[in-house]
Amino acid sequence: MTIQVASDLLIKPKHLGQYGEGNIVNGKVAATVGAAADIYRPCIIPAGSEVSAIILANDDLDTNGAPTLVFGMGYTPVSASAAYFVAAGDTSLQAANGGKVYARFDPIKFEQDVFLDLLLGTGAATFAAGAIWARVLTRNVGVK
Repeated sequence: MTIQVASDLLIKPKHLGQYGEGNIVNGKVAATVGAAADIYRPCIIPAGSEVSAIILANDDLDTNGAPTLVFGMGYTPVSASAAYFVAAGDTSLQAANGGKVYARFDPIKFEQDVFLDLLLGTGAATFAAGAIWARVLTRNVGVK
């Protein structure tokens, strides 16, 4: 298993406003391998954020005529929920389905910083290096 992270993942400044205003967290990870159980981490969701929407855009990461690449999207370390945001088995990273993913889920608040994780369930039939961009829409509500 390989974990691939955004190049600025641990150095990007975090913003949390004091009045509960909205915030957008952006991140990009360069995908260089695509085997089963690999994890892509494009960004960190700051503590005190209530996440209401996630948008992904990606290059074609599985160029095979019969692509096999599937993933789920969740977070760590709050829990090992590898499929909270997108159910395991999503095919959006495949050639025929590449483009944008609009994740649908109930809003969730984090009391600590968490990684946004894309966990590959099945590796690519024909992997092609590319990028995955993430945009996380939050409301800053603060920590307890």
